[in-house]
Amino acid sequence: MPIQIERWHPGKVNRIDTPALPNSKDAKPLSGAGRRREPRVSGHELVVAHWTDSDGRARAERARIVDRSKKGLGLHLTVPIPVGVEVNISGGTTVRARVRHCRADGEAYTVGLHRLSADTC
Repeated sequence: MPIQIERWHPGKVNRIDTPALPNSKDAKPLSGAGRRREPRVSGHELVVAHWTDSDGRARAERARIVDRSKKGLGLHLTVPIPVGVEVNISGGTTVRARVRHCRADGEAYTVGLHRLSADTC
């Protein structure tokens, strides 16, 4: 279900109930880092993914960053986002990205994104 965020404060998103999250400084490199083009680090931040669905409706869903690199982000969401869709990720800043892959992960989805903007999230 889409949520509306009234304010964003670093480390806290209003109107989202979530357990305390570790700080980004505690992030560790992920396994398999030697096989990647870009090093990835784990993440735990809550963000909101915004995109337009195939019917032209604006969508906004909360997500958790699971990993990040210089050129990409991995998100964990409760809904799938089709490959090729452009997504705006809002958190401390806004990042434009395109969906590279989306796979079911239990009752949720893991979405891999390629950054289109250089901002960090």
